[in-house]
Amino acid sequence: LPTTTLEVAYVGNVARHLLGEFDMNQPTVAARTANPKADVNAIRPYLGYGYMHDRAPLFTNNYNSLQVSISHRSSRGLTMGAAYTWSKDLTTNSNDRGSSATNSNNFKLDYGPASTNTPQILEVNYIYEVPFFKAQRGFEGHVLGGWEISGVSSFVSGSSFTVTQQVDPFASVGPNGLGMKQNGDIGMRPNQTGSIKKIKTRAQWFSTSSFTPASGGFGTERYGSLLGPGVQKWDIATMKNVNLGEHLRFQLRGEYFNAFNHTNFASVDSSLEDGNFGQVTTAHEPRIIQIGAKLNF
Repeated sequence: LPTTTLEVAYVGNVARHLLGEFDMNQPTVAARTANPKADVNAIRPYLGYGYMHDRAPLFTNNYNSLQVSISHRSSRGLTMGAAYTWSKDLTTNSNDRGSSATNSNNFKLDYGPASTNTPQILEVNYIYEVPFFKAQRGFEGHVLGGWEISGVSSFVSGSSFTVTQQVDPFASVGPNGLGMKQNGDIGMRPNQTGSIKKIKTRAQWFSTSSFTPASGGFGTERYGSLLGPGVQKWDIATMKNVNLGEHLRFQLRGEYFNAFNHTNFASVDSSLEDGNFGQVTTAHEPRIIQIGAKLNF
């Protein structure tokens, strides 16, 4: 169709030498294995010093996506478009500060979907001007003419996240056989002992029984192993335009954000030791309505 445009594209990028945080005085796995009960500061490369917070351009990222868009304009007052993205965003560190590498001697241990990884996004937009009674003659024309509806509908999959444990399996060993975390910036990962079932309820987003605390070694869970809740949102606006004269026009507008009041879950508790582990703890905004009017002259 001459009024319809379709675009299909591959979009990707590769980034190297990205800034990230790591501990330049982290004990090696061999040092901890050989000294399982030693204080962590006694087996660090630089004895007498604790965690050495450092940042350097040593991290990587790559992004690949299929992007499809279509737009259509009709002589009958309808304009609409849709854009779909299917992508994967992989990195060795999602943040340039505040999140330290799990293993400062092997950054690839954290290679996986970034916290910004959102595999699928669909956005649909539309504007429809009711073609009837455009001249707005007489009572019937003023009532039935001048209507317009527009909106944006969003369907977004969740973003990647990782289960973490508060206990650091390489810190000094305590009475319970586990150590306390030696660096608060490291999100230590537990062991994944079974396949993850996506339950997707508020009380249990995923099978929490699939994870057990790691001890004596880095956890087997891969970075970014889970997807959080997605978003389904309809933002709609309705307008009534009234011609009051040759140069005078009145508009009454209603805007409805999340018009159908669909519950969109937000963050999931991903800390293994928390009482709410695996539960959805927050939600995005409910329906919001605002009404406005303006006079053009």
